[in-house]
Amino acid sequence: MIIPEASIVTHVFLFYRNCYLTSDKFPQTQLSKYSGVIYHARDICERGHDPGILNLRHQIKGPIMFFLLESPVHDCALDFWRFNHVFNWTISYRRNSDFFLPYNGFEAKTKMGNIRSVGHINLKRKLVFWLVKNMGSPGGRDTYIQELEKHIRVDRWGGGTKHHCPPETEGRGCKAQLAQRYKFYLAFENSLCKDYVTEKFFDILKFDVVPVVYGLSNYSAFAPPHSFIDARDFSSPKSLGEYLTYLDNNDEEYLKYFKWKEEYHLMGFQAISGKVLCDMCERINHLDDLRRPAYSSEEMESWWRGTKDNQICQSPKGVFPEIF
Repeated sequence: MIIPEASIVTHVFLFYRNCYLTSDKFPQTQLSKYSGVIYHARDICERGHDPGILNLRHQIKGPIMFFLLESPVHDCALDFWRFNHVFNWTISYRRNSDFFLPYNGFEAKTKMGNIRSVGHINLKRKLVFWLVKNMGSPGGRDTYIQELEKHIRVDRWGGGTKHHCPPETEGRGCKAQLAQRYKFYLAFENSLCKDYVTEKFFDILKFDVVPVVYGLSNYSAFAPPHSFIDARDFSSPKSLGEYLTYLDNNDEEYLKYFKWKEEYHLMGFQAISGKVLCDMCERINHLDDLRRPAYSSEEMESWWRGTKDNQICQSPKGVFPEIF
Protein backbone atom coordinates (compact mmCIF):
# COMPACT_ATOMS: atom_id res chain seq x y z
CA MET A 1 0.00 0.00 0.00
CA ILE A 2 1.07 3.58 -0.62
CA ILE A 3 0.50 5.96 2.29
CA PRO A 4 1.01 9.72 2.76
CA GLU A 5 4.50 10.37 4.03
CA ALA A 6 4.77 10.36 7.84
CA SER A 7 1.00 10.36 8.28
CA ILE A 8 0.50 6.89 9.73
CA VAL A 9 2.85 4.57 11.57
CA THR A 10 4.48 1.60 9.86
CA HIS A 11 5.67 -1.86 10.91
CA VAL A 12 2.37 -2.74 12.54
CA PHE A 13 1.33 -5.93 10.79
CA LEU A 14 1.16 -8.87 13.16
CA PHE A 15 -0.96 -11.47 11.40
CA TYR A 16 -0.17 -10.90 7.73
CA ARG A 17 3.31 -11.12 6.29
CA ASN A 18 2.24 -10.04 2.82
CA CYS A 19 1.45 -6.42 3.78
CA TYR A 20 4.02 -3.67 3.56
CA LEU A 21 3.87 0.11 3.35
CA THR A 22 5.63 2.76 1.34
CA SER A 23 5.31 6.54 1.28
CA ASP A 24 6.03 6.92 -2.43
CA LYS A 25 4.64 10.12 -3.92
CA PHE A 26 2.56 8.71 -6.76
CA PRO A 27 5.28 6.81 -8.63
CA GLN A 28 4.51 6.71 -12.30
CA THR A 29 5.87 3.21 -12.79
CA GLN A 30 4.91 -0.18 -11.40
CA LEU A 31 1.62 1.08 -9.97
CA SER A 32 0.03 -2.24 -10.75
CA LYS A 33 2.03 -3.89 -7.96
CA TYR A 34 0.17 -1.98 -5.23
CA SER A 35 -2.91 -3.45 -3.59
CA GLY A 36 -4.12 -0.10 -2.29
CA VAL A 37 -3.38 3.62 -2.11
CA ILE A 38 -4.14 5.97 0.79
CA TYR A 39 -4.59 9.46 -0.65
CA HIS A 40 -4.22 12.33 1.82
CA ALA A 41 -6.87 14.79 0.70
CA ARG A 42 -4.83 17.72 2.02
CA ASP A 43 -2.54 17.14 -0.97
CA ILE A 44 -5.38 18.37 -3.15
CA CYS A 45 -5.43 21.57 -1.09
CA GLU A 46 -1.68 22.05 -1.39
CA ARG A 47 -1.33 21.27 -5.08
CA GLY A 48 -4.75 22.09 -6.40
CA HIS A 49 -6.52 19.64 -8.68
CA ASP A 50 -4.11 16.75 -9.18
CA PRO A 51 -4.74 14.64 -12.29
CA GLY A 52 -2.38 12.06 -10.83
CA ILE A 53 -5.09 10.60 -8.66
CA LEU A 54 -7.39 10.20 -11.65
CA ASN A 55 -4.65 8.33 -13.48
CA LEU A 56 -4.29 6.03 -10.48
CA ARG A 57 -7.83 4.79 -10.94
CA HIS A 58 -6.84 3.21 -14.24
CA GLN A 59 -3.47 1.86 -13.15
CA ILE A 60 -3.89 0.38 -9.70
CA LYS A 61 -5.73 -2.86 -9.13
CA GLY A 62 -6.73 -2.20 -5.51
CA PRO A 63 -8.79 0.34 -3.57
CA ILE A 64 -7.96 4.05 -3.43
CA MET A 65 -8.70 5.45 0.02
CA PHE A 66 -9.74 9.00 0.92
CA PHE A 67 -7.86 10.08 4.06
CA LEU A 68 -8.51 13.32 5.98
CA LEU A 69 -8.52 14.30 9.65
CA GLU A 70 -9.61 17.93 9.13
CA SER A 71 -13.24 18.98 9.29
CA PRO A 72 -15.22 19.91 6.16
CA VAL A 73 -14.93 23.55 7.28
CA HIS A 74 -11.16 23.41 6.65
CA ASP A 75 -10.98 21.07 3.66
CA CYS A 76 -10.23 23.82 1.10
CA ALA A 77 -13.69 23.28 -0.40
CA LEU A 78 -12.81 19.91 -1.91
CA ASP A 79 -14.61 19.43 -5.19
CA PHE A 80 -15.76 15.81 -5.15
CA TRP A 81 -17.34 16.23 -8.56
CA ARG A 82 -13.84 15.97 -10.00
CA PHE A 83 -13.36 12.58 -8.39
CA ASN A 84 -16.35 10.60 -9.55
CA HIS A 85 -15.88 6.88 -8.88
CA VAL A 86 -12.30 7.36 -7.66
CA PHE A 87 -12.41 6.57 -3.93
CA ASN A 88 -13.28 3.06 -2.76
CA TRP A 89 -12.84 3.51 0.97
CA THR A 90 -12.75 6.38 3.45
CA ILE A 91 -10.44 6.92 6.44
CA SER A 92 -11.29 9.73 8.84
CA TYR A 93 -12.39 10.72 12.34
CA ARG A 94 -16.00 10.20 11.23
CA ARG A 95 -17.51 7.17 12.91
CA ASN A 96 -19.24 6.08 9.71
CA SER A 97 -15.99 5.98 7.74
CA ASP A 98 -14.95 2.70 6.19
CA PHE A 99 -11.99 2.91 8.58
CA PHE A 100 -12.67 4.97 11.69
CA LEU A 101 -9.50 6.82 12.77
CA PRO A 102 -10.11 9.06 15.80
CA TYR A 103 -7.44 11.35 17.19
CA ASN A 104 -7.21 9.10 20.24
CA GLY A 105 -9.17 6.48 22.13
CA PHE A 106 -9.47 4.54 25.36
CA GLU A 107 -8.76 1.04 26.57
CA ALA A 108 -9.89 -0.67 29.74
CA LYS A 109 -7.04 -1.18 32.17
CA THR A 110 -6.07 -4.77 32.89
CA LYS A 111 -5.54 -3.79 36.51
CA MET A 112 -7.63 -1.29 38.41
CA GLY A 113 -5.77 1.86 39.38
CA ASN A 114 -6.34 4.46 42.05
CA ILE A 115 -7.04 8.14 41.65
CA ARG A 116 -5.43 10.63 43.95
CA SER A 117 -7.24 11.87 47.03
CA VAL A 118 -8.59 15.36 47.49
CA GLY A 119 -5.10 16.47 48.51
CA HIS A 120 -3.86 16.62 44.94
CA ILE A 121 -6.15 19.54 44.09
CA ASN A 122 -5.00 21.79 46.91
CA LEU A 123 -2.53 23.48 44.55
CA LYS A 124 -5.26 24.28 42.03
CA ARG A 125 -5.96 27.86 43.00
CA LYS A 126 -7.35 28.95 39.62
CA LEU A 127 -10.57 27.98 37.90
CA VAL A 128 -10.48 27.89 34.08
CA PHE A 129 -7.87 28.29 31.35
CA TRP A 130 -8.00 28.26 27.57
CA LEU A 131 -4.87 27.57 25.54
CA VAL A 132 -5.29 28.78 21.97
CA LYS A 133 -3.06 29.38 18.95
CA ASN A 134 -5.42 31.37 16.75
CA MET A 135 -8.24 33.62 17.83
CA GLY A 136 -11.43 33.54 15.84
CA SER A 137 -13.05 30.45 14.36
CA PRO A 138 -16.11 29.52 12.31
CA GLY A 139 -17.43 27.58 15.30
CA GLY A 140 -17.93 30.73 17.36
CA ARG A 141 -15.97 29.57 20.40
CA ASP A 142 -14.58 33.08 21.00
CA THR A 143 -18.07 34.53 21.33
CA TYR A 144 -19.15 31.77 23.70
CA ILE A 145 -16.10 32.32 25.90
CA GLN A 146 -16.75 36.08 25.97
CA GLU A 147 -20.21 35.33 27.34
CA LEU A 148 -18.78 32.85 29.83
CA GLU A 149 -16.31 35.48 31.06
CA LYS A 150 -19.23 37.64 32.18
CA HIS A 151 -19.87 35.10 34.92
CA ILE A 152 -16.52 33.48 35.78
CA ARG A 153 -12.88 34.23 35.20
CA VAL A 154 -11.27 32.54 32.20
CA ASP A 155 -7.51 32.90 31.76
CA ARG A 156 -6.47 32.90 28.10
CA TRP A 157 -3.06 31.55 27.17
CA GLY A 158 -1.33 31.50 23.80
CA GLY A 159 -1.44 33.48 20.58
CA GLY A 160 -3.19 36.83 20.73
CA THR A 161 -3.57 36.75 24.52
CA LYS A 162 -1.74 38.41 27.41
CA HIS A 163 -0.53 35.11 28.89
CA HIS A 164 2.24 33.19 27.14
CA CYS A 165 4.08 30.02 28.06
CA PRO A 166 7.89 30.13 28.00
CA PRO A 167 9.24 28.87 24.65
CA GLU A 168 10.75 25.80 26.28
CA THR A 169 7.32 24.70 27.57
CA GLU A 170 5.25 25.21 24.43
CA GLY A 171 2.81 22.44 23.60
CA ARG A 172 2.38 19.58 26.06
CA GLY A 173 4.83 21.09 28.54
CA CYS A 174 2.72 24.22 28.81
CA LYS A 175 -0.48 22.22 29.30
CA ALA A 176 1.16 20.09 31.97
CA GLN A 177 2.20 23.15 33.96
CA LEU A 178 -1.14 24.90 33.63
CA ALA A 179 -3.06 21.74 34.52
CA GLN A 180 -1.39 21.76 37.92
CA ARG A 181 -2.80 25.21 38.66
CA TYR A 182 -6.26 25.11 37.11
CA LYS A 183 -9.31 22.93 37.67
CA PHE A 184 -10.88 23.21 34.21
CA TYR A 185 -9.70 23.51 30.62
CA LEU A 186 -11.78 24.78 27.69
CA ALA A 187 -11.35 22.10 25.01
CA PHE A 188 -13.29 24.08 22.41
CA GLU A 189 -13.19 22.92 18.78
CA ASN A 190 -12.82 25.47 15.97
CA SER A 191 -15.57 23.78 13.94
CA LEU A 192 -18.99 22.48 14.91
CA CYS A 193 -18.97 19.28 12.88
CA LYS A 194 -20.24 15.76 13.48
CA ASP A 195 -17.70 13.49 15.24
CA TYR A 196 -15.00 16.18 15.08
CA VAL A 197 -13.15 15.59 18.36
CA THR A 198 -9.48 16.51 18.14
CA GLU A 199 -6.34 16.58 20.25
CA LYS A 200 -7.76 19.66 22.00
CA PHE A 201 -9.87 17.22 23.99
CA PHE A 202 -7.77 14.07 24.11
CA ASP A 203 -4.42 15.65 25.02
CA ILE A 204 -5.70 17.35 28.14
CA LEU A 205 -7.03 14.05 29.52
CA LYS A 206 -3.44 13.02 30.19
CA PHE A 207 -3.39 15.53 33.03
CA ASP A 208 -5.41 16.07 36.20
CA VAL A 209 -7.73 18.73 34.85
CA VAL A 210 -11.36 18.49 33.72
CA PRO A 211 -12.07 19.39 30.07
CA VAL A 212 -15.09 21.49 29.19
CA VAL A 213 -15.99 20.60 25.60
CA TYR A 214 -17.63 22.64 22.87
CA GLY A 215 -18.45 20.84 19.65
CA LEU A 216 -21.12 19.03 17.67
CA SER A 217 -20.10 15.51 18.68
CA ASN A 218 -21.61 12.98 21.00
CA TYR A 219 -18.59 12.96 23.30
CA SER A 220 -19.95 9.97 25.19
CA ALA A 221 -19.19 7.89 22.10
CA PHE A 222 -15.52 8.92 22.29
CA ALA A 223 -14.75 9.05 26.02
CA PRO A 224 -15.61 7.29 29.30
CA PRO A 225 -18.57 8.49 31.36
CA HIS A 226 -18.04 11.54 33.55
CA SER A 227 -14.66 12.41 32.00
CA PHE A 228 -15.76 15.79 30.61
CA ILE A 229 -18.33 18.59 30.87
CA ASP A 230 -20.26 19.44 27.70
CA ALA A 231 -21.22 23.08 27.16
CA ARG A 232 -24.25 21.92 25.17
CA ASP A 233 -25.72 20.37 28.32
CA PHE A 234 -26.26 23.85 29.75
CA SER A 235 -28.90 26.36 28.74
CA SER A 236 -26.42 29.25 28.65
CA PRO A 237 -22.80 30.21 29.40
CA LYS A 238 -24.14 31.59 32.68
CA SER A 239 -25.48 28.21 33.79
CA LEU A 240 -22.22 26.54 32.77
CA GLY A 241 -20.29 29.09 34.82
CA GLU A 242 -22.53 28.43 37.81
CA TYR A 243 -21.87 24.70 37.57
CA LEU A 244 -18.10 25.16 37.36
CA THR A 245 -18.28 27.43 40.41
CA TYR A 246 -20.28 24.75 42.24
CA LEU A 247 -17.61 22.14 41.48
CA ASP A 248 -14.90 24.57 42.53
CA ASN A 249 -16.52 24.72 45.96
CA ASN A 250 -17.25 21.00 46.20
CA ASP A 251 -14.13 18.83 46.12
CA GLU A 252 -16.02 15.55 46.37
CA GLU A 253 -18.10 16.27 43.26
CA TYR A 254 -15.10 17.64 41.39
CA LEU A 255 -13.04 14.51 42.03
CA LYS A 256 -15.74 12.32 40.48
CA TYR A 257 -14.52 13.60 37.09
CA PHE A 258 -11.28 11.66 37.59
CA LYS A 259 -12.79 8.35 38.62
CA TRP A 260 -12.69 7.09 35.02
CA LYS A 261 -8.90 6.99 35.29
CA GLU A 262 -9.23 4.00 37.63
CA GLU A 263 -10.61 1.88 34.77
CA TYR A 264 -9.38 3.38 31.47
CA HIS A 265 -6.27 4.79 29.88
CA LEU A 266 -5.58 6.61 26.62
CA MET A 267 -4.33 4.40 23.78
CA GLY A 268 -2.42 7.01 21.78
CA PHE A 269 -2.70 7.80 18.07
CA GLN A 270 0.05 5.39 17.03
CA ALA A 271 -1.73 2.43 18.57
CA ILE A 272 -5.05 3.40 16.99
CA SER A 273 -3.62 4.07 13.53
CA GLY A 274 -1.67 0.81 13.75
CA LYS A 275 -4.90 -1.08 14.38
CA VAL A 276 -6.54 0.67 11.44
CA LEU A 277 -3.71 -0.41 9.15
CA CYS A 278 -4.00 -3.99 10.39
CA ASP A 279 -7.75 -3.94 9.70
CA MET A 280 -7.05 -2.52 6.26
CA CYS A 281 -4.52 -5.23 5.49
CA GLU A 282 -6.95 -7.93 6.58
CA ARG A 283 -9.75 -6.49 4.49
CA ILE A 284 -7.57 -6.28 1.38
CA ASN A 285 -6.47 -9.87 1.90
CA HIS A 286 -10.09 -11.00 1.97
CA LEU A 287 -11.34 -9.03 -1.03
CA ASP A 288 -12.76 -11.30 -3.70
CA ASP A 289 -12.13 -8.61 -6.28
CA LEU A 290 -9.66 -5.79 -5.65
CA ARG A 291 -11.43 -3.74 -8.30
CA ARG A 292 -14.39 -3.07 -6.03
CA PRO A 293 -16.98 -0.35 -6.83
CA ALA A 294 -15.95 3.23 -6.06
CA TYR A 295 -18.05 5.96 -4.51
CA SER A 296 -19.77 8.39 -6.83
CA SER A 297 -19.28 12.14 -6.44
CA GLU A 298 -22.77 12.40 -4.96
CA GLU A 299 -22.04 9.72 -2.38
CA MET A 300 -18.77 11.34 -1.29
CA GLU A 301 -20.34 14.79 -1.12
CA SER A 302 -23.33 13.69 0.97
CA TRP A 303 -21.16 11.56 3.27
CA TRP A 304 -18.55 14.26 3.90
CA ARG A 305 -20.69 17.41 3.95
CA GLY A 306 -24.17 16.05 4.37
CA THR A 307 -27.36 17.19 2.70
CA LYS A 308 -29.75 20.09 3.15
CA ASP A 309 -31.74 18.06 5.67
CA ASN A 310 -28.75 16.40 7.34
CA GLN A 311 -25.80 18.79 7.52
CA ILE A 312 -22.51 17.52 8.88
CA CYS A 313 -21.41 20.94 10.14
CA GLN A 314 -23.57 23.63 11.71
CA SER A 315 -23.27 27.31 12.42
CA PRO A 316 -22.92 28.45 16.05
CA LYS A 317 -26.41 29.91 15.86
CA GLY A 318 -27.82 26.48 15.10
CA VAL A 319 -26.16 24.98 18.19
CA PHE A 320 -26.28 27.90 20.66
CA PRO A 321 -29.15 30.13 19.41
CA GLU A 322 -29.37 31.96 22.74
CA ILE A 323 -26.03 33.75 22.25
CA PHE A 324 -25.58 33.97 18.45
